Amino acid sequence: MKSVYILCGGFEWKYKAQMKKLAEFILKKYKKPKILDVWFAMVDSEYKEYDDIFVKIYKENNLLYERKVASKENFVNECKWADVINIHGGDTKLLLERMKDYNLEILKKEKIVIGSSAGAIFLSSYNPNWNGKGIREGRKILPLNIVVHYGDKEYLEDNASWNDVIMALTSSPIGLSVILQEKDIRAFNEDGTEIDI
Repeated sequence: MKSVYILCGGFEWKYKAQMKKLAEFILKKYKKPKILDVWFAMVDSEYKEYDDIFVKIYKENNLLYERKVASKENFVNECKWADVINIHGGDTKLLLERMKDYNLEILKKEKIVIGSSAGAIFLSSYNPNWNGKGIREGRKILPLNIVVHYGDKEYLEDNASWNDVIMALTSSPIGLSVILQEKDIRAFNEDGTEIDI
């Protein structure tokens, strides 16, 4: 099995039906998944509240699992151990900075890789600036332009509209774009082809 990449628009944990569907997809692939929760987009004191939310969700959806929280010191080996790598949201710049020195080829080897909000941006090739002016590079794990939190005005900057943000993608050198509202959970192969979950 090649890796499957699941993109979440942000705050996906608020939507029980979508989380149930995601859990069912994981359980079709692994009877007892090994889950690695990656909180590198938050400082250590911030992530614990959200971590508890995900532990509760795993239990509510009858996931029998082994689980680790990723460490910066042993991250690549933890990815090798995991079946499911859940890269959570937070501060995109912090996530990209913390991940910059890792060889991430492991993310392409028989894993389910979930990226939410900053995690989805991290997996992108390109993503638009919140002010609607230009684009930023992700780690290019997927050949996709990715927009998260679509429709939530809280993320817009400098009087930009969502139309401005989407139009910024026209400067991307690749043509495939995925626009995600916060409730959206969509899955892709490594070539950017969408698959059903």
